[in-house]
Amino acid sequence: MFEKDCYYLGYILKHHRFKGDLKIKSNLKITQDICKKWESLFFQIDGILVPFFIEHITLLDAKNLLIKFEDIDDEKSNFKGTHIFVDKADFPDDASASNLELCIGYQVITNTGNLGVISDILEYPAQQMMEVDAEDGKSYLIPANTDWIESIDTEQKQICMHLPDGLLSLNE
Repeated sequence: MFEKDCYYLGYILKHHRFKGDLKIKSNLKITQDICKKWESLFFQIDGILVPFFIEHITLLDAKNLLIKFEDIDDEKSNFKGTHIFVDKADFPDDASASNLELCIGYQVITNTGNLGVISDILEYPAQQMMEVDAEDGKSYLIPANTDWIESIDTEQKQICMHLPDGLLSLNE
């Protein structure tokens, strides 16, 4: 499996108890329906994605999971900090549309033209914000308001948005 065929899921925080469960901190919003379809996840070990098969998953909340993998039985194996990936085929299209974290690296096309590339999705108490790096070196924070998103093109890696007048000038 190659990284281009996967989504970055998150990383291993720690071992949980003595039976080999691993606590995973996810960058994506996960639901029970999404994760129950997974048979395996990929650990990035020495730059290579290695599959580990799942015995069971416990969803703690939308961004924290406990996962028991086959062949990981105790705390002796040190996977703390290991990056975890999920096959794009195992992540439904409708879920990827609601996970803006998957849009990092996408071009933002607005009603005034190409704004720049999404470099990060920031979590604030009221809402998510997209950090967009423009070609001229400026950086913009744009609310991830679904009413402003007209379309997300995963093939072209573009988000088309209709921004209110004057929004970008607030970033100056």
